[in-house]
Amino acid sequence: MIGVTALLVLVVLASGCGGSSPAQRNPTGTSSTTAASGPGGSSGPEVTAPGAGHAVTGSSSPPGPAATTGSGLAGGAEAADARQALDGWLAALGRRDATTMLADSTGAAAALGSLNLVAQQDIVSRGGNTALQVTNETLAPTTVTATVVRFTGEIDVRSTVTGPKGTAPSQDRITGPIVVVGDGGTWKLATLTFDGKPIVYYPEGSTQTVSGLHLTVVSILSYVGDTTALVDVHADTANASVTWERLSLTTGNGSTISGSAVFPTHSPTGLFRFARTNDRPAHLDATFQQHNGPTVTFSLTLPGQPS
Repeated sequence: MIGVTALLVLVVLASGCGGSSPAQRNPTGTSSTTAASGPGGSSGPEVTAPGAGHAVTGSSSPPGPAATTGSGLAGGAEAADARQALDGWLAALGRRDATTMLADSTGAAAALGSLNLVAQQDIVSRGGNTALQVTNETLAPTTVTATVVRFTGEIDVRSTVTGPKGTAPSQDRITGPIVVVGDGGTWKLATLTFDGKPIVYYPEGSTQTVSGLHLTVVSILSYVGDTTALVDVHADTANASVTWERLSLTTGNGSTISGSAVFPTHSPTGLFRFARTNDRPAHLDATFQQHNGPTVTFSLTLPGQPS
């Protein structure tokens, strides 16, 4: 898959903004297949970064990865079906297809895919493009049952980000144990090791409303060097516009980490990014400045346990 970290680092290249803070905007009154509805059917507010300018809206035709099928694997039909789910997850990321990605994954893998798709959407919304290609794939099933298939081996994936300032490639590696789970004949990728480090998933679902602004923390994922929250922001009023100002994550041992935000154009769904912590996230504080209203501060308890 395309490395989430690599995409976010290269977002400056795609935006053509040099070293300044990238613009992350979410115009109200617009929606796309990835945008969620707010209370009463309202769309999300426009969200910008401090000091950011306007984003450049772009479009592109997303290519799919050159993933192979799982035919001919040892382990019989279960291993082949599990491999098909893994390949389907990879292919869906290459197409930026959230529906198929979620159909072929669960838990940590679904969370990682969601973060990746938001990162890709941010690049595309600002005039860039992303491409994904599987360059090497050597997998073998080590455990095969009616409900669980575990693979060992590796998948090497080359991702390319293209923007107004040029093209930048990056290389990522998925390794085992890669776990695919089955339920009633449906197989879903559950977890994997990404770029040499395990991923840790925290299902959250915490939500808070302050002054007509709604913030939901859907989930949190620790992977490679980041701990990232998938979030949704909605407003009660039409044409709302806010700027994120401060983000902090407090862990169970009391450490506090400052973060930054990414919100693609046309989407109320974004990312709060922090340096990776191996301790459980326990509390999140976020401050937004309403462009025609007061400063809004959220303080959410995070109940999610690692899985």
